[in-house]
Amino acid sequence: MIMLAAQPSLNELYGFINKVPRYPLSIQRLLKLAADTGASKEVVNFYRIFAKDQVFDNEDDLAGRTEQIQIMRREEMPIEAEVAPEEF
Repeated sequence: MIMLAAQPSLNELYGFINKVPRYPLSIQRLLKLAADTGASKEVVNFYRIFAKDQVFDNEDDLAGRTEQIQIMRREEMPIEAEVAPEEF
């Protein structure tokens, strides 16, 4: 069985993005803000994959890069095939 890390929805990510009070925003500040605002573990883990030197200029920049990564991660997820027990 393949275990996949839980993925946050875009709505959950946008909900967090709406809580960002000011920009520019480094990834370190973003992770601290996520922890301080009670963002889910999935949101925090999602942003941990960003480069450590990442800086977001404004809300549109953060939302755009978030969408790009979310789409790339979904495309990379393996598709589970149903296999009958006698095929093992």
